[in-house]
Amino acid sequence: MPYFVSGPMAAMPRERVIDELVLPLPAGDWTDFGDYSEHVKVWLPKSVADAAAKLAEQFNHSTTIIVRNALVIHVYGRLTFEQLVLHRLLRAPRGYVNDVVNSKQLLVSELELHRAGQLSEMALEDTAAHKHLVAQDGAFASARPIVALRVSVPKRLKDDLSALAQRMDKPLSVYCREVLTSYYLGALRS
Repeated sequence: MPYFVSGPMAAMPRERVIDELVLPLPAGDWTDFGDYSEHVKVWLPKSVADAAAKLAEQFNHSTTIIVRNALVIHVYGRLTFEQLVLHRLLRAPRGYVNDVVNSKQLLVSELELHRAGQLSEMALEDTAAHKHLVAQDGAFASARPIVALRVSVPKRLKDDLSALAQRMDKPLSVYCREVLTSYYLGALRS
């Protein structure tokens, strides 16, 4: 049986489907967003990585695509993100599975380099994550879970993220971790 609306709601216009007529191309030249030759490495607390993974599963994307999308929204705003996706200037491939570095493997390699007195990429780029990870040498405690992500991004996005990180006087990885923690868990939980 069809449902008919009567009264004041009957005068409301029908909802429009979002399409190219509603959302025009974003201002400027975005053709460089098709090149994903740059990478951002970020070490996330497990709770943040789990939140991103849940959304990735919900939207049938990889975790790195979901994280990249969050960074695009942070830098350029939700409207520009939707415009880029709608006009296929920001690709969103599906089905990638090898985007998260094995956490146990990460811990083992960090501890080996730490014990040898060598500085790993993590130690150089994100000292707080490195110290957290090797705080209790050799203990695989769930109290210290960290997930490493390597996210392919357009050069412009990496450059803009780097500029924002410099403004905050933070390394890129630390800045991205704080942004993603707030984005996925909310400002009160970050």
